[in-house]
Amino acid sequence: MPADEALINTLEPLLRGLPRAEMEKARAFRNVMDVPIEELATHPDLGDWLLEIGNTLEGVEGGIFYKFFALRLKDGPIFALARGTHILSFRVGQVSQLSEGEVDNLLGPEWISYTAWNAEVRTADWLAELTRAAQTARQFVNESQ
Repeated sequence: MPADEALINTLEPLLRGLPRAEMEKARAFRNVMDVPIEELATHPDLGDWLLEIGNTLEGVEGGIFYKFFALRLKDGPIFALARGTHILSFRVGQVSQLSEGEVDNLLGPEWISYTAWNAEVRTADWLAELTRAAQTARQFVNESQ
């Protein structure tokens, strides 16, 4: 997937030290149910939150990619990742399109990151903001193919 080349180059160092077989598994986009919890680099609650957002988007599938929960266009490029315990990142192209979030320094200038849990905003409102970011990211990667 050429659209994911920069993402792969960023995530590849995270696999250093793993046995070859585990590295190969981590590089594949896998069904969540096929990945044991000990292989994840994302808290399952955060991953479920991202998958819930993805379920509202047409033509999208959720899975595990490089140990992170991810959303992608069906058999297409990755446009969202859940990392650690609280970071949701979306590939939006131009960060200025969205009012919240910050440039994701790990993933690069096309990506914006959010803290998944925002106690200052009603949950429904924050979910709407995160869903808007996911929609923007989905549209960006769809138009970039």
